[in-house]
Formats: sequence, C-alpha cells, structure tokens
Amino acid sequence: MLGPARYLARATLPFLSPRTASFQPVGCCWRKLKHTRVVDNAGHSHPAELNEVVKGTTTKTIATLLENNREWAEAMVKERPGFFTQLAEQQSPDILWIGCSDSRVPANQLLKLLPGEVFVHRNIANIVPSTDLNSHSVLQYAVDALKVRHVIICGHYQCGGVGAALTNQQYGLVDYWIRSIKDLYKQNEKKLRHLSPTEQHDRMVELNVARSVDSVAYSTVVQNAWSRGQKVAVHGMVYRLADGRLKDLKMSVESLDDLKGVHRVAEHVDPDARQAQ
Repeated sequence: MLGPARYLARATLPFLSPRTASFQPVGCCWRKLKHTRVVDNAGHSHPAELNEVVKGTTTKTIATLLENNREWAEAMVKERPGFFTQLAEQQSPDILWIGCSDSRVPANQLLKLLPGEVFVHRNIANIVPSTDLNSHSVLQYAVDALKVRHVIICGHYQCGGVGAALTNQQYGLVDYWIRSIKDLYKQNEKKLRHLSPTEQHDRMVELNVARSVDSVAYSTVVQNAWSRGQKVAVHGMVYRLADGRLKDLKMSVESLDDLKGVHRVAEHVDPDARQAQ
C-alpha cells in the first residue's frame, strides 16, 4: 500500500469561475471586474474592465504567442534542419501520456522529449472512466495504430479536480466528471480518516491514478493488444509541482498475467480469421 505523500495540496479550482459575478479567473489574463458596464456596437452589455481585457490584453497576448511561435520554429529549424519536414510525414511516439489538464504539468517538457515523441490526452484530474469514449478512442488509436509501448497515467499533487471532489461545494458541470473521485473517497474513507487533510488529498491523487491504471489495463483495447502479442505496459505516476519530479507509483501492468477476475476478457478472435478457418 502506498504511503501518504508529503507535499502540500490545496483544494482549489483555479480553472472554474466562482459563483460571484465580481471575479472571472480564466488563465492569467482576466482579473477582478468592475460593475461599470459598457454597450458594444451590437448592443451587448459588458463589464467595462472586461471589455478592456478583451480589446487590449488578449489581443496583445495572441500577437505575442504568434511571435513566440515564429521564434521557436526558426530556432528549431536552425538547431535541427529538416525537423518539421520529418515530423509532418509521420508520428511514431513510444508513449501515450494521459494526464491532467493543469497548465503546470506539460508532458513533453517534463519528460524532456520533442514534439512527435509523446501522444497526449489530458482532462481534469486525469480520469479514465470505462465508459468515456473520448479517452478510450485516444487509447485505441495510440495502441492499435501508433503501437505505443508505454501508457503513462500521470496525476499531480495539488490537483484542483481532486481537491474539489473532497469538498461539498458545487462547481457546475464539472461536478459530474469528478463524481467518480468522490465515490473513490467514499470507498476508502476508513483508511483515509486518520490522515491530515493534506495527506488525504495526496493519497487521493495516488488512488485516482491507480484506478485509471486499472481502467486502461482492463480495457479491451489493451487486453486485445496483449492477446496478439503486442508489447505495451501501463504505468502510474504522480508529478510534484514543488520540485518538478515524477514519482513512480510502482503499479505497472505489462501482460494478461497481471489481470484477474471478471474484467479479464476472453481472447478476441478476428471474424475474418474465424471464417478463414
């Protein structure tokens, strides 16, 4: 059993707008809004300061991003001639990364890998429900088409999605998404009760990763890949914002031999192959 992690975790959701209309914290561009309102040419009313942000700061930010992109592309061409030509022809990553949408956890940078070397899927709190067609479509493409050899489920301490699930507050549509984390907490409440709030949060981050590892490993996509002899391993990790380091949770699943119970499916037989027999 994994021990509780040591790093500070606060139950905040910076990506969600609070119920008060006075604040709209989206990314780093919006700020406290004044109640003064202006009317645009279409007759729509906006808070005056928001109007200033939309017309001013956002425009400058986009221009800056485009300039940054130009400088980056030129530097890449100078450093690696032919890089983009080769990249445009195909992608052949060995890794599928399933992580949190949090902007502080960029897969390529923290793995020190270039574009084209990691296939990435991200969502709030790195959840992989067995019924989620989005994440499982990504998984199928990564395993069946790209032939990735590693699937990494990566959570992070100080996760806002996990923190929100451990409160009684309502946040809107995201409540449906993080409901599974609430259920996971309820299943483990007796084991978590003696821990401090910080330790509970960190432990829940790890348990949430472990459940997503199970969801991926027990998926028909991965099981069928193992049945046909394809090499693919599923790993669970947690990223520490405090020092930029990854923690291996030591829960890798690498073959059908690691699976038990009713969730292990019978070997898939291709209908065309069956007819040929």
